[in-house]
Amino acid sequence: MQINFTGISNPSYISLKSPIDENEVVYSFGSILKDDRFGDDYTSFIYALSKNKTGENYINPTNSKMVSLMINRMENKDTFERHHVFRLNGKELPINNKTMPIFDFLAKLTRTIANTPENKLVINRDYVYSDELRFGLIPGIDLKVFLLNETNNTKSYEEIANIIRYPGNAKDGAQIINDTISEAMMDYFA
Repeated sequence: MQINFTGISNPSYISLKSPIDENEVVYSFGSILKDDRFGDDYTSFIYALSKNKTGENYINPTNSKMVSLMINRMENKDTFERHHVFRLNGKELPINNKTMPIFDFLAKLTRTIANTPENKLVINRDYVYSDELRFGLIPGIDLKVFLLNETNNTKSYEEIANIIRYPGNAKDGAQIINDTISEAMMDYFA
């Protein structure tokens, strides 16, 4: 059994190219938050949401303690300018002054995961093939059907789930998400 040194567990990450637009990439990152003697990550998340009048809309429908951030990154092939659309737990999260506490929390969360050694990231065995990963990483989407175009191919889905939740993949994904948030914030404040 691993010991969790933060109130974070089960980080996961997937990156997909858009089938419609070759210049669009979709990143999705998720983690389960909790409060324990090592951190109050869940309480910090709820506090960040409370700063926004519509914060309750950003609760993950699969698991209220799960944070799922999906980013659509579009790049203009002529000018190389990037545009980002953020979705927190399935709802669009615009970049504005009201949502800054939420983005601050997400930046801190992803920075923490990116800087945590792989052997310190907690992956609960029952999470790997759970509904939290299958339905919560991209809320409203069944990953098994989305990735495989079928529901019966359990072996292939398990292989994909192992990659999505692999600690090294989650760390790399957390860094990509953190860099993307930083880039979007620099554009917003420019």
